[in-house]
Amino acid sequence: ILDGDIKTKVHRLVWVQSDSVKIAKMAEKLAMPLDSALSLLRDKSDDIKLTIRVSGDVSEPDFEVSDAINAAVTYSLKKAISGYLSYAFYPYGLAYLAAEKTYDMAKKSQVGLEVVEFKPGDNALSDQSKEDVANIAKLMKRRPWVKIQICGYATDSDHLKMIELEKDKKRHSDDSLLDASLLGLAKRRASVVKSYLISVYKINAKRLTTCSPTLTDGKEQTPRVELLI
Repeated sequence: ILDGDIKTKVHRLVWVQSDSVKIAKMAEKLAMPLDSALSLLRDKSDDIKLTIRVSGDVSEPDFEVSDAINAAVTYSLKKAISGYLSYAFYPYGLAYLAAEKTYDMAKKSQVGLEVVEFKPGDNALSDQSKEDVANIAKLMKRRPWVKIQICGYATDSDHLKMIELEKDKKRHSDDSLLDASLLGLAKRRASVVKSYLISVYKINAKRLTTCSPTLTDGKEQTPRVELLI
């Protein structure tokens, strides 16, 4: 019977993908891409510390040491990430645990860490939004290998606000022009969050990327920027 813990400390881990199927399965179990998972575990010295529990009956005909180790590594990574996000960075752990239940490689390849909300038609950061961005900055400073994607959204409430403003100016609102304005608003929101992280918290711009602005339907949708890992 094989049953024991392996305590590991890996410095400056570099990994090369040799089996895309195995990597995809591991990412599915982790509920996030492997690169993102490893970046969360790297400390400021670029060390990853893991306790890997390996167990199995070596006398069984179908027992494979490599399979046992792969399963143990995946489990240990998942446990370490879940623990780190759940306890060290509450409430990010809640987002991660929710993603675990709904993760689909074809539809979701990132985990949302924070939603920065805006007033309809506006791209200025409120005091609450600044606090939300500050939480992300703390995470990024503690884990200097983490990279964040910043995605701006405009919603129906933004649309209604712009129509209202056009009426106040006694101008006819054109749908195509409104859509262009809404996309511009979503883009500016993402830029505001990115600039705030860089100027106030000195986060390296190379660690921040913005995605294409998005228009969303539905009254329940909030004008926002989503921060993804």
